[in-house]
Amino acid sequence: MGKLRNSLFPYLPISPLPQPPMNNYERYLFDLQGFITVPDALDAAQISELNRILDEHIAADITPETPTKRWGDLLSWDKAYRDLIDNARITPYLDEIIGKNFRLDHDYADLIRKGKGPIGTRLHGGSTPFDPSQFYHFQNGRFYNGLTVVAYNLRDVNPGDGGFGCVPGSHKSNYPFPDEWKELENF
Repeated sequence: MGKLRNSLFPYLPISPLPQPPMNNYERYLFDLQGFITVPDALDAAQISELNRILDEHIAADITPETPTKRWGDLLSWDKAYRDLIDNARITPYLDEIIGKNFRLDHDYADLIRKGKGPIGTRLHGGSTPFDPSQFYHFQNGRFYNGLTVVAYNLRDVNPGDGGFGCVPGSHKSNYPFPDEWKELENF
């Protein structure tokens, strides 16, 4: 099972399989955009099992007419969800982007069947004004981040379906994000 990442969270094993670090293209894109896409982060069997468990919660918790739902505490759902924490395909990116002592702050799953997601469509974050819990800095060949998100899409997301949204580069802007641009519904 490997070493434990943190004695406070003994259910978070470190993957024993070494993974290559980010390549120069990924570093450039992350620095430029503030995000990258990691292909094949999950295999077909993982996706199938995660969807099976999610489908059980959908059937138990909401009706077919419910447009959107957010679940928290995914770690209690099943080992398949706990395994997402220490995904051997993702861990090398987090090690480089955040540092070896990264931690899980919170977890959730959003189902969006139509319309706005559970938290709406308003963009948040950015680097101005400075927020010590969400920052980005690069110096001497190293990333420094106060907040990084790992998101897994368990089903195909096509153009127009919604999902992840961001303004590339806003993580390091020296000017505040214009308020009139924050609501995605306006575009």
